[in-house]
Amino acid sequence: MISYVREQNRIVAICAGYTNDLQNRRGYISVVAVLPEYSNKGYGKVAVQGFLKKAKSAGMLAVHLYADSENSAALHMYEKLGFSDWKVVGEPRPNDRHLIKKL
Repeated sequence: MISYVREQNRIVAICAGYTNDLQNRRGYISVVAVLPEYSNKGYGKVAVQGFLKKAKSAGMLAVHLYADSENSAALHMYEKLGFSDWKVVGEPRPNDRHLIKKL
């Protein structure tokens, strides 16, 4: 699933991931990207919000993601959107922050 933001007929931000975990009903955001000249203007947040809305419509109860633990701007955005740390046994990416948001 992809959510994107257009500005002047140009895609400037995307949020892409999966909403096909029908057993656990958890979506997964695999990438959020914003063109450099549009960064720090809220476009990434809008793209993520669009993904969350689509995930909820697809029947997901939560959405999770991994973020670089040193990417303070992204972590701040996710926290403002209501994501919180999610600890799981045998974490496959222990150097990243694993975040989840209940929908």
